[in-house]
Amino acid sequence: MVSSSLRRSRPKSVKCSWCRRFVRTSIPDAGEGDRRAIAELARNCGRQATERYELQTKVQRRLLQAFGEDAAGAARGRLNQKAQQWWTLSLNELGQALKTSFKLRASPFKDPRLADQREP
Repeated sequence: MVSSSLRRSRPKSVKCSWCRRFVRTSIPDAGEGDRRAIAELARNCGRQATERYELQTKVQRRLLQAFGEDAAGAARGRLNQKAQQWWTLSLNELGQALKTSFKLRASPFKDPRLADQREP
């Protein structure tokens, strides 16, 4: 539901020219049907954000399991920031981030046979 104070808001004086574009945007009155549609869109956005976060976390855990432990199960290190944001990287960049994180001899994605051998 849109706050009535937001609907009545007037543009404020802002020094930042980038911010002015957002301050001058007014929110029009919405009918009941529009409010329901907006609420459903907000729920869908929240649901998808939760699913995306869970997937990102699962892949991070899988990377730790596959590359972050030696044969005896001892931890080799932690994922660095770059590897934690795996979804923003190409496969080669991710391989380099894993190599750096776990002090591997080579990127695990340079030679697919090596990656297959690493399966726990």
